[in-house]
Amino acid sequence: MVPSALLEQISIGVTQIDLTGRYLQANSSFCQFTGYTEQELFLLRFQDLVYPEDRESVSEYHQKLISGQVTSFALEKRLMTKTGQVHWVSLTLSLIRPESDCTSSAPSLAQ
Repeated sequence: MVPSALLEQISIGVTQIDLTGRYLQANSSFCQFTGYTEQELFLLRFQDLVYPEDRESVSEYHQKLISGQVTSFALEKRLMTKTGQVHWVSLTLSLIRPESDCTSSAPSLAQ
């Protein structure tokens, strides 16, 4: 997990998700952008915020990331806010595979 103090210093939206896409952590910039509280995001998967027409391509890259075909990816995609507004974002995901345990996660940046 990213230290909370560092996470809050970053002015762009930063999240950390597990391999299924569930949110583990989100900074206040991402929460403000989406209109969700961090607690509400914990109940969602990142795919839930992706615009329906963009979900298939994002899922394809996510699967490549999990399978090890790529170590990160960046896409311009549409995200939906809690109120239904749609915004284009530059989305970057990278996979973190700790050497000491088998739990992996993917931090993402949304600008």
